[in-house]
Amino acid sequence: MAIRLSNICLFSTLILALAFESCREKGCTDPSAINYDPKAERDDRSCNYGEKYESEKHEIMENHANIAYALYTDALIEAIAFDTAVHQFVKDPSGDGLSAAQLAWRNAHFAYMRCYVLRFSNGPIDDERHLDRLIDAWPIREEFVDQTPKGFSGIVNDPSLIKKLSKDSLVAINEHYDGGYISTGFHVLEYLLWSFDTADVAQATPGLREYYEFIPSYPGTKNATRRAAMLRICADLLVDHLTILQNEWSEVGIENYRTDFLALDVNEALRNILMGIGTLAKSELADRALLLPLNQVNPDLEMSPFSDNTSIELGYAVEGIEIVYNGIYESKNVASLVAGKSIHELIVTMDSGLEELVQETLDDARSSADTIPSPFDWYITQEAVKGNGPVRETADHLMKLEDLMYEVADRNGFGLVTKLPN
Repeated sequence: MAIRLSNICLFSTLILALAFESCREKGCTDPSAINYDPKAERDDRSCNYGEKYESEKHEIMENHANIAYALYTDALIEAIAFDTAVHQFVKDPSGDGLSAAQLAWRNAHFAYMRCYVLRFSNGPIDDERHLDRLIDAWPIREEFVDQTPKGFSGIVNDPSLIKKLSKDSLVAINEHYDGGYISTGFHVLEYLLWSFDTADVAQATPGLREYYEFIPSYPGTKNATRRAAMLRICADLLVDHLTILQNEWSEVGIENYRTDFLALDVNEALRNILMGIGTLAKSELADRALLLPLNQVNPDLEMSPFSDNTSIELGYAVEGIEIVYNGIYESKNVASLVAGKSIHELIVTMDSGLEELVQETLDDARSSADTIPSPFDWYITQEAVKGNGPVRETADHLMKLEDLMYEVADRNGFGLVTKLPN
């Protein structure tokens, strides 16, 4: 009977505590919010900051535009260096020339991966020109580009697909068929430079393209002239498309995207930036680049399967998020340092506890991404057996980061949508 009375007393105490808690007045308890309620004893997450930080957000917009321009400028400069290496190689094919073109491809793609954070944010990379699909669509269908272990096929070997190779014809056929039929961009170039990777991932080697496959007179080589032409034209297109993006963010342009972006309502602009971070973090990187190939143990789903650069590229993509979030970028070509007001500083002002959580999560994502072993296609077969490792850990951190971007948006009085475009 004593035990029963004790339980009844405990239950009564809980009821009284809950009743007292429910009687406490709810409202916004943050003095920095425009709807701060000094009478509120419980925060109901209704805090609205409206235009309270309007000047700070304008500064964030200006700095973001400067960083976008610097990122695309560096990517363009590396693409030009790559284009030059390709032209030198096809003019006089050699083993050293092929190696130089491959190295230049890596440098150009690493620079572009820092720009990835500018996607998914209603910017010029995602408009009706579909530049994202022309620059870096993946995965691609190798058989649509060049020969595979099954035989000679693709644009290089089948003139019925494109009779005369040109910039216009390659752009026109890009994704003309179902998904994966890609004819331009980094990964088409990757396949032309490396060829197919071995099916045995345990060999841990990239594709083994030979330089003489670009020499028409070499015995046994087929369609070397078209292969060289496609490589050269795709490299030229890469420069063209990155030039467009650089110009869209330039201060010089009068009617470009930078002008439109800086004219946006401050919260709409901030929403776009946060949407880019959140979508890249979860939908593109965590779900598509990390968990999909891991869960299916399918090397064909990795980002750069022919060159075996995926693990390194993932680190550059996370670095891009850090650059935009912290508002600091050390550019090689625009200035020694591009820096200004940042989302990081805004959140510190609004909620230092939230900012600490965002920074910790971002640091964790970067640290775990940097520890993903290469080559990625081999490593996912190991982690799939172990059940846990840096691929899954990186994905977990990135998914948490997306959740935090929703919270940052909520604290600013607007929502987010972080789904990949169709």
